[in-house]
Amino acid sequence: MAKSTRSKRTLEQSTKRNSRATVSGPSEPDRSDNTDPLAEKMAAGADASAGFTFNPNKAAEYEPNAALSPPAGAFVTARDPLAGASTVSESNGSEKTGSGGPPIGHNPAAGSLDRVRVDSTRRALTTNQGVPVADNQSSLKAGLRGPTLLEDFVLREKITHFDHERIPERIVHARGSAAHGFFECTRALPKHTRASLFSEVGKQTPVFVRFSTVLGERGSTDTARDVRGFAVKFYTDEGNWDLVGNNIPVFFIQDAMKFPDLVHAAKPEPHFAMPQAASAHDTFWDFASLMPEITHMLMWAMSDRAIPRSYRTMQGFGVHTYRLVNDRGDSQFVKFHWSPKAGTHSLVWDEAVKISGADPDFHRRDLWEAIEAGAYPEYELGVQIFSEEQAEGFSFDVLDATKIVPEELVPVIPVGRLVLNRNPDNFFAETEQVAFCVAHVVPGIDFSNDPLLAGRIHSYVDTQISRLGGPNFHEIPINAPIAQVHNNQRDGMHRQAIHRGRVSYEPNSLGGGCPFQAGKAGFVSFPEPREATDHKIRGKAERFADHYTQATLFWNSQTGVEKTHIINAFRFELSKVQTPAVRERMVSGLMNVAPELAGAVAAGLGLSEMPAPMPKVLSRDVKAEVTTSPALSLFARPGDGSIRARRVGILVAEGADLTALSGLIDRLTSGGAVARLLGPRLGRITTAAGESIAVDAPIDGAPSVLWDGVIIPDGRSSATLGADGRALEFIKDQYRHCKPILATGSGQDLLKKAGIPLALPDGAPDPGLIIATSGDIDEDGFVAALAKHRYFQRETDPPRV
Repeated sequence: MAKSTRSKRTLEQSTKRNSRATVSGPSEPDRSDNTDPLAEKMAAGADASAGFTFNPNKAAEYEPNAALSPPAGAFVTARDPLAGASTVSESNGSEKTGSGGPPIGHNPAAGSLDRVRVDSTRRALTTNQGVPVADNQSSLKAGLRGPTLLEDFVLREKITHFDHERIPERIVHARGSAAHGFFECTRALPKHTRASLFSEVGKQTPVFVRFSTVLGERGSTDTARDVRGFAVKFYTDEGNWDLVGNNIPVFFIQDAMKFPDLVHAAKPEPHFAMPQAASAHDTFWDFASLMPEITHMLMWAMSDRAIPRSYRTMQGFGVHTYRLVNDRGDSQFVKFHWSPKAGTHSLVWDEAVKISGADPDFHRRDLWEAIEAGAYPEYELGVQIFSEEQAEGFSFDVLDATKIVPEELVPVIPVGRLVLNRNPDNFFAETEQVAFCVAHVVPGIDFSNDPLLAGRIHSYVDTQISRLGGPNFHEIPINAPIAQVHNNQRDGMHRQAIHRGRVSYEPNSLGGGCPFQAGKAGFVSFPEPREATDHKIRGKAERFADHYTQATLFWNSQTGVEKTHIINAFRFELSKVQTPAVRERMVSGLMNVAPELAGAVAAGLGLSEMPAPMPKVLSRDVKAEVTTSPALSLFARPGDGSIRARRVGILVAEGADLTALSGLIDRLTSGGAVARLLGPRLGRITTAAGESIAVDAPIDGAPSVLWDGVIIPDGRSSATLGADGRALEFIKDQYRHCKPILATGSGQDLLKKAGIPLALPDGAPDPGLIIATSGDIDEDGFVAALAKHRYFQRETDPPRV
């Protein structure tokens, strides 16, 4: 067992501990050490800001003579160029983010982002036409008290651009966060696909990844119960491939014809625009209760999968069945899986609700800070590859987006890794303007006949044209491929490319036949054979009619804890439904999944009688190949056991004894975790050793739900914190949400005052509760507890604390 040792560096000098929380702190950046880029960026920025004690030009706004001869703007030169950077990760270059301008003779609309990246250090203001702006403080007027003149083009340009800064948000997936990175092939697939990114081991492809919620508006909360988007844009050397998926492997509907109905039902109700970013209302559940194919998806959506801990700890899926096509034209079906290296972890519902109030940007902040701190999120790409003959033998239809292919039937083969190592420079230009489209595929990737996929192929192009002002959205820098673009498409709103020559058609001779078609080197659609008896028809295949077998599979594969959470989620959602018939219909549908699930939900809703099971569309019984699949449980995906980007709050007040904790805090920091000092208020405290140290955040400004674990030190601070209800509530929430707690010395007194039991409900020791004397701290135990994430053995209904 590792014991704490006194670190040579004081906590006050621990710049890395502080700097990892780049968005929310520290309250007092340390300027004593320039070896940590994050700390140096904060300190350099703080020093630059300190160079402006006041606005020296303000008085000139009221001087008549200055109106004719305005003074130059004041500026200081930061001690480090990082001070003016959007992100310290900008040095992580790629073919897309770039490290230089595009070569002469190439299409300037394709290539690295260096050609459009702007930095204004030591540069004067100009208009959008490059005209230097002499005075940016006052409008042009006819006399100092006269009317503003229409000829003030500087004012008009500034205001007009401001009035048009916003664009229509996405219909769905409006709330998003994104990052740059790379995909590296770890297993080549030439036997299965000619796609160049899978051609050789070690090949890297730049990517831009956007995570999102589905239902909420652009300003909604991150932690709503919802599906999460997991969209990856691969900038391959043969064009862009967009793998536009979700964190849940199935979907609500089977046919794109129903997509507008689904979204209209799930969005805020149109007569009063409530509720925001939530499915807990009548119209959604009315629709769901009449569409039994939604049942499998509801099981996932009511599970903890719909409230992920972070984007870093969230799986991703391509949802649909796609095709891989090799250079001989042979095809096999494929499903895509993203698995986070840090494990798949979720929030608990009470925690998610409180986070929405404490930090509605919780997931966005977590992703940004992890990348800034160098704790780069990493995911493994796995594929399920199977033949059409195999698919025909399954009891379910692989073209049905409400079904999975259990891993027991087709194993997931790891083929690559995804690393997110660079934050965007500008949220709007990149995250908001990025345009994903299911139709964007490359040679070697093709579509199946999934009817939902077919509708998405059309819909995504259409919505981007509406959002981004026309058909040239592909020329926006973040959307432009690194592969060269040459075609005869011309004009349209916001056209960026300026083409030479008189030819814009093919075939031609006046342009020497260029650009010419690529032939078999280009994308060739897989020539899927058709049955001679096929004819135009609206309907669905028989295997699409099995609406409950895989919902039951999911239920049977969950642990007891996860089943309880699913029951509680159904109870919460349906309790918001005001129409009794809708609640009863939903319970009748759940009877076909598992009677014990339906009974528990019905009891929570106060139903006096159980409704009869909903009639099944498919009359015959389905013999499922798999009845339980451990891979469907979150408990089967703990990750690599690291503590990278985990957040630990240390409760302090005057007299806190931090001496014995220095070694543990250094260990947490070196492991990539964030350790912050939380006190009753901002300012400085004096520790038991006489060290003056700054509090990083107040307890009420950084409540328990924002932290993955808590440390309660020994010392006189225990008495102060014990009299502070906010500190006791902090500890209660840490316990209630099953997080690890370390209490040293008199810190144990706070556990007693908060009513924290030292044993589990069954009387066994609580492995997530670590008690230590002041000088004998089990560092290994706390680090291991933090890596495990939660201790659900504490959970009771109702909670004990």
